[in-house]
Amino acid sequence: MRFVRALTSAWYWIKHRVWRRFDRVYIRTLSPDYHDKDDIFLHACFQILVDWVEREKGLDWWGHGEETAHGVTSQELNSSDEAHREMKALYDWWTGERPKRYIEPPTTILLTGSGTIEESDNTTYLENIWEDEDQRNLERLVKFRNSLWT
Repeated sequence: MRFVRALTSAWYWIKHRVWRRFDRVYIRTLSPDYHDKDDIFLHACFQILVDWVEREKGLDWWGHGEETAHGVTSQELNSSDEAHREMKALYDWWTGERPKRYIEPPTTILLTGSGTIEESDNTTYLENIWEDEDQRNLERLVKFRNSLWT
């Protein structure tokens, strides 16, 4: 029995250091090139949210019914509705709305032309708007980080 327990323990030690790494965040939204630490921080935080939603089915756990698979009643879930709504909204923003900004930038802010100073200034202004939006949503995610468990 002791031998089996030691063998099992060794197997888990090897498995979780080679195949099933739970101490790593693999950021799918960044290329393997160099990135500034502030970009890595933003993308890593939202990758954790995406993994929580897609792999751990975190939003499904919060499902509303008489009783969930985890034995939590609807009344207990109601106290966490705000966190659920925030997590869903942030996930939808990160996976749906945010990627569109590079495909379909708002034409009201960008000018057309051949690289005039006004166009460059407006492009910088648009980048500042996007940076502010990223920061606000990152702060929202950090506010509800304690809700990222299943």
